[in-house]
Parts: sequence; structure tokens; C-alpha cells
Amino acid sequence: MAAVWGWISQSQAILLDGVYALIAMILTWLSLRVSRIAESGPTARFPFGTQALTPVVIAVQGVALLATLVYAAAEAIRVIWPGEPTLRPARWPPTELSVPSYQ
Repeated sequence: MAAVWGWISQSQAILLDGVYALIAMILTWLSLRVSRIAESGPTARFPFGTQALTPVVIAVQGVALLATLVYAAAEAIRVIWPGEPTLRPARWPPTELSVPSYQ
């Protein structure tokens, strides 16, 4: 939901948070699936068991987190690099008072 909202609202921070949450959910599901497979024990195809899949999944999680970090850093540099503020502060004091006059 956050990824969709970030995409609709054009907010890079919300989009990154939503995509990160989606990636974390997928990696958690993958970890649970591999842990169940690893508990099953040796089979004819894997006579020594499937416990070696656990470090592979941990490596995949590390690569996904590193990719997210690199993307966030690159996006931050892309936004900061031009040197122009994307939001301009309001002028204070305002040049015109917008107080309604009751006549």
C-alpha cells in the first residue's frame, strides 16, 4: 500500500519505504520456506540435507539490503546535487495580508 501511495503522490521517501517493506516481506517468506525445507532432513536428491540453503538465503537478504542502501544513497545524491531547493520557504512577513475585511 505504501509503495502505491508513494508512486501516486510522487514521494520518493514513501515509495522507498513501501518497496523496502515489500522486499522485506518477500525475504521473510523466503526465509521461512527455506527453514522448513532445511528441517526436512536428507533425501535421495540431497543425501547430506538442505541446510546449505540457509546461508544462500542470508546472502540474498544481504544483497537485497545492500541494493536498497545503494539506491537510497544514489537517489539522495541525485536530489541534493543540483543545489537548488525544491521547496521555497514562504516570505515572512507576507507582503499582503490576507485578512478578510468585513464591510
